Amino acid sequence: MPPVRQTRSTIRFAVSSMIPLFSPGLVVQREFRATLRRVHKILLYRRSRAPFGSHAVQTQLLRIIAAPTPSVNDFCGRLYHPIPFPSTCPFTRAHDTSTIFAMSLPKSLPELAPPSEVNPNGTHIMELGRGRRIFKWYEYLSPTSEQLDALQQQYDLHPLAMEDVRTFDERAKVIDFGTYLFITVHSLTRHDGEMHDHELEVFLGRNFLITIHAELLPEIDHALRRFLGDARRQDFGPDFFLYLIVDEMTNNLFPMLDKMDDEIDLVEEETLSKATPKTLNRIFQLKQEYIQMRRSVAPMRDVMNALAGTRYGLIDSRTALYYRDVYDRLSRVYELIETGRDLLGNALDTYLSVQSNRLNDVTKTLTIIATIFLPISFIVGWGGMNFELMPFRESVAFWIVNISLIAIPVGMLLYFKKRGWF
Repeated sequence: MPPVRQTRSTIRFAVSSMIPLFSPGLVVQREFRATLRRVHKILLYRRSRAPFGSHAVQTQLLRIIAAPTPSVNDFCGRLYHPIPFPSTCPFTRAHDTSTIFAMSLPKSLPELAPPSEVNPNGTHIMELGRGRRIFKWYEYLSPTSEQLDALQQQYDLHPLAMEDVRTFDERAKVIDFGTYLFITVHSLTRHDGEMHDHELEVFLGRNFLITIHAELLPEIDHALRRFLGDARRQDFGPDFFLYLIVDEMTNNLFPMLDKMDDEIDLVEEETLSKATPKTLNRIFQLKQEYIQMRRSVAPMRDVMNALAGTRYGLIDSRTALYYRDVYDRLSRVYELIETGRDLLGNALDTYLSVQSNRLNDVTKTLTIIATIFLPISFIVGWGGMNFELMPFRESVAFWIVNISLIAIPVGMLLYFKKRGWF
């Protein structure tokens, strides 16, 4: 059997025999398969002096996998990045197979389910990519002033950009500083009917990506999972990893808009059936949320449009297409926001119209009652005057007055009904 084919056969054997040991989740299994593919490329590229026999290659694979792992980050680094081997490759040395098979798997491997960890000091440093597209990713969660100063000195970051980073109160934007881009993006979350805006500051360079934020952003962890879960994505650079982060932020907007659209439907039904002052408060609250979303999405759309163009050399032409896709989806989000605001405006007009009609009905009812009692009040007031010449002392006049007190209201009601006034 040719060496290459025999190696692939051995790797398939290793996958089928070792995958059950990595059963915490599908993510871990995908990472394990990626490990074996990576080892396969290393063995072919380094032209290992060990024979390509199944026993030798199997021994090397087990040694790599079963090596003690000091930390999750270190394991991820060795898992996804090329390792500069010395002239004497450790993978090609002779090993006692009994010792190798007796070694236990790393206890930290099941913890790889969240591939991103935040250190206690709020800093996360990791190498991503492979080949010529290797880059360093620095993640800062609520960094201190000393950390920002050290970062500024390390990459010679512009003072204006660092001032924006320290304030965390900027609209979405992109600024070209020549050797790197300073980008501000926003993520939106909604809890208990309140919209929350989370700002993310990004420095994008040729071989580094720096993300700084004041709050935990699950989108970053999801983006890292996607980047590490597909070996083809590691051929892209930091600009593609930034795309994955922005893509996760954009994906979170659609379920939020769907839920708000359902709430608008409920408000419209309530407006037509049993509108109350609470309905009006709900309309204004939704309008405020839509305004806040538009304030964040509109600049984000402009930023994605700029990154999708060819004006910045740090954005690869292949990645620019992905930013164009994000721009299209943000445009759709913006249209949905405008549609929701229009629907809320119509709901507000309907509410005011319904309230006005109800007020008219109440006024009409009170007017009819007052009109009916007007002649009755006149007759009773006139007949109750104590003068000698008043004719109401006679029994005939007494009955005439009492009959008129009944006949006049009934006649007026029949007249109002005929005119359609109620």
